[in-house]
Order: sequence, then structure tokens, then C-alpha cells
Amino acid sequence: MQQKRSHINQRDRWATGADLGWSSATQIADGVDKINRLISAVVFTMASIKIAKNSLQRNYTRFIKELANPEDVADYLYSDVDPPLLTEGMLDEVKVQKTPTQKTKKLLDKLSKRGERVPQKLYEALMETGNEELAQCMIEYISMQNDEKQKTAPSEWPPKEQELDEMLEKKIHQLKPNDPIAYRVDGKRRGICLIINIVEYQNKQKPELKERKGSDEDAKNLLNVFKELHFDVQQRGNLTSEEILNEAENLAKTVLETDSCVVLAIFSHGGKDGIYGSDNVPVKLENIKEKFYPVECPALNEKPKIFFIQACRGLTKETAGALSTAKEGKQAEKHTTDSEADHNTLYSRIDQITDNIGELTVSDVNTESEPQIQGTLTVSRDSDFLIAYSTPEGAQSWRHEKLGSWFILAVVWVFRYHAHELSLTDMLQRVNRYVSQGKTSRNDVTVSNFTTSLRHPLFFFPGIYNFNGYPREHPGTLE
Repeated sequence: MQQKRSHINQRDRWATGADLGWSSATQIADGVDKINRLISAVVFTMASIKIAKNSLQRNYTRFIKELANPEDVADYLYSDVDPPLLTEGMLDEVKVQKTPTQKTKKLLDKLSKRGERVPQKLYEALMETGNEELAQCMIEYISMQNDEKQKTAPSEWPPKEQELDEMLEKKIHQLKPNDPIAYRVDGKRRGICLIINIVEYQNKQKPELKERKGSDEDAKNLLNVFKELHFDVQQRGNLTSEEILNEAENLAKTVLETDSCVVLAIFSHGGKDGIYGSDNVPVKLENIKEKFYPVECPALNEKPKIFFIQACRGLTKETAGALSTAKEGKQAEKHTTDSEADHNTLYSRIDQITDNIGELTVSDVNTESEPQIQGTLTVSRDSDFLIAYSTPEGAQSWRHEKLGSWFILAVVWVFRYHAHELSLTDMLQRVNRYVSQGKTSRNDVTVSNFTTSLRHPLFFFPGIYNFNGYPREHPGTLE
């Protein structure tokens, strides 16, 4: 998909249009974008190469003193790196040197001319040849290159279509077994990710709920992300309230002992009484959550349970600079909410609708009584949950009718760029930041948020799985 523009400033026209023979403003704009991307790529590559050279220069003395087997390292960089970091001729030049010190000097001299891949590949070579302590000096430079590479913040939120296209085309970075990160979620199948996407409603009773345009984009994009993170991804659409609870229960029952965690994503309208099924009846999140307690789902005892909730949580609409309770009529053309009623007709009868919704609340559930404690319960039943919401309690959530919701789009954006290096909570903090930058044409704003009882950092480690106690490269996505 190309970003279309109807005009371009005169400076860009003068610099690109006549010289390059482009015949239209759209061609000119696309050409300027390509040139800018090329310039950015060149700048990044130059910076990354400089970091690579610094990694050798600043550790030169240490390499000379501590590297006892330079031939083994050189052999690895020629034979086990694809494409090879050293040529056969360079390998021979290292081997013909008479002493280990001379071999090391020649190796460092050759590596200084081999570009940005040096820190990562040299780290791997040192780890594989028994130089684990020496390998640690490369970690700082690998991180510096990653920081340079991950200048991925969008220019605005929701992002421009071109930026979105580039993000969706990007594959999640796959780690290698020796990459310097710990605390692995490392099964070949990480677990199940269930996406419940409710777009259309029966509207046989109040409140009337609009079609959720753009939600299919959310479902498609999140599905692709969790496939790349090695989850068994399943989708369900337009479920009733009872079916939502049944699917949550079925999900809990199908979790395997070998699964590392579970992910449940629900996209729907919502309100203060819960998340709406396609039958216009709300479901309390607490009633969904209890399906995953250790007594009900022993396989998830002490394992992460992750929920993504894209839905309004009330009627409050916040405008940048002032807070109001959403009595302003028609909203922005492309940005709609996931609250429980048609906001073009709701505001004159908020009290009436609220009363009607109250009557539709899921029937009494005794949340005070303790379940029968069994041997599978080793920590509090509320431990190890993370629930990420698209908006604060009581507030509306925003969805772009073409691109998808602000929240799920931000989740996809951040996970695609950072799942290989950041913990889940660190990524969700970035999601909060991106969502908070969004504004409708009427200056409406919100912020995503999350609650967590996770007891440890959670990393997804794309590209790695545990094979008989040893880290191995993951063969790919699960089908």
C-alpha cells in the first residue's frame, strides 16, 4: 500500500521532481520518502560500523592478553557464520602468523574492516570457543547497536500509513541461542493465544451496539505477532456472552503442562459492567479470570496469564486540556469508540441506558467464597496475571475505522520492534506512551494501562527454544 499525498512543498518539488523526471505529486512524494529512508539507512549503517570498530579498539589490549586460541575463533568466523565474516584468504593470513599474539593482532586487523556484524558474531565465536569471559566485553556494543537500530518511534499516533506499512512488513527479530539475555520462556510451543474478536451485534435488546469497523485489522495483526512469538494462535468471532465464558473455560482446559503461559485477547464494546458479547449482554472480566485460577487450570499454576482487553470501560471522554463526560454529540469521522452505545443518540438518555445496562449484568457470582484448595495451589490464585487495558477504568477507548484500535495497534508496533529485547512490562509501558500520544480530530485523548501480579520479568525470546536442556534456534512459527 502506498501512501498518497495530494501536494508537496516547493523545495521538495525543486529537489526531486524535475531532476528525476517524476510526473506527478504522488510520484514525487514517494520518491522523497524513498530517498529519506535511504539516507536513514546509510546513517544507521555508518553509526553501527563505528560501534563495531570501537568494540575492537577499546578492547584491543584485553584481546591480546586473554585470547589464547585465535585460530579457533577465526575458524568459527569463517566456517560457522553465514555468510562468513572472514574470507578463506583472511583465515589463512591469521594462521600463518607464528605466535598467538601475532595471530590475534592479525585477526583484529581483519575484523576491523568487516562491518557492523562484528560485535554479535565475535560474541558468538568467543562463546563457542571457550572464551566466555572475554565474550562479555562485546555485550555493551551489541546493546549500543540495538539502540541505534531501534529508533522506531512513530512520528505521530496513530502512525502514518507508510510507517504502519513498514512496521507490518518487519519480521520480529529472532534471537540466537548465545544472545545475552536470560529468564527464558523457552518451549517450542510457548502456549495458546486466543483472540476473541466481536465486530457485529444482534441488537435484540438495549443497548444498541455499532459494528466495530477496523477490529478485523487488530485481530489479523495480533495473530501474526503471536505466531512469530511461537504461540498456537486461535481465533473466535462474534461470540455471545455465554460463548465467551465457555471459550475461556475451554482454553484453560486445553493448556498443556509444557506450555509456558497463555494469552487471551478480547476485542469488543464495553462499559462499566463488563465486556459485551454479540448478544448485547456484558461479561465481567473477573468471571473470565477465575477460569484460569490454579484450581481450575493446574497447568498454569505459577505461570503467566496475559489478557489484552480492547473495549471501553465507561462513558468518560477526555479532551486534551479538559475532562468532560462525553456530551458533545458526533465524534471524529475515522476514530470511533468501543463503548456500549451509539454515541450519536446516547447522551440525552445516559441515565436511562445505564439503568437498562444494570439489568443485563451477568447474574450473581459469589466472589467472596474460597474454592476448595488442592495440591496445585502453591501461590495466591491471583498471582501471575497481567491484564492490559486499552483505556483507564470508566473511560472510552478509541479505534481507527481503517487502521484498527489505538491500543492493539500499539501492542503490535512495540512487540514487532522490541519483543527480542524488552520484557513484557517494559513493552507495555511503551504501548502506554504511544496510545497517550493519540488524538482524534476533536482532540479526544486516552491512555492504555495494565495491572500485573507477575512475580518475575517475562521475556518472549523469539527465535530460541529449549531442546533437552540446551538452547537451540527455533525452527519457525507454529502452523
